[in-house]
Amino acid sequence: MSFWISPLGQEVSGTPESSFVAGFSIIPDGTKVLASIKKFEFINRDDFQFHQITWVILDGQFKGEQVRQKIHTMDQDPNKRHRALNMMMLIYKMFDASPSADGIPDAELAMFHGKIAGIVIREWQNNGKEGNWVSEVHKAAGFEQKTGIKAKKEVSTGDVNAMLDDIGLIY
Repeated sequence: MSFWISPLGQEVSGTPESSFVAGFSIIPDGTKVLASIKKFEFINRDDFQFHQITWVILDGQFKGEQVRQKIHTMDQDPNKRHRALNMMMLIYKMFDASPSADGIPDAELAMFHGKIAGIVIREWQNNGKEGNWVSEVHKAAGFEQKTGIKAKKEVSTGDVNAMLDDIGLIY
């Protein structure tokens, strides 16, 4: 098998469109959107275990963007674990499902792939990095979508007047 045969069965063209990773944007805090579950899995790292949902936004300005929801079902903090277990059960109930056993849900989570819900997205910032997380999950029926407000003001480095105005040097 040739190195130059794509595993997708598509031609390897070397065009910019096929070579570059699509950028992602930080979704404004409080944004409410309909999203589909792309992946729901149990992550088992050496020192950290949790459940994670990868949501894909279905419509609007952020259509196609992905946001992850970590559900800390194995956390050492009893309050955090209690809330996480409730989130898991909420998701099961929302889609008329029940856990199949008393053990840690893993393979059975595949039944949620493609399911649609309304989600609320929040921003996080830590040590110069930023991203999004899912804070709430709601039934899709009747869910009202809205774009939130950017948590921190962004100023283009090319817009000198805006930067000067932002720091109070233009009156």
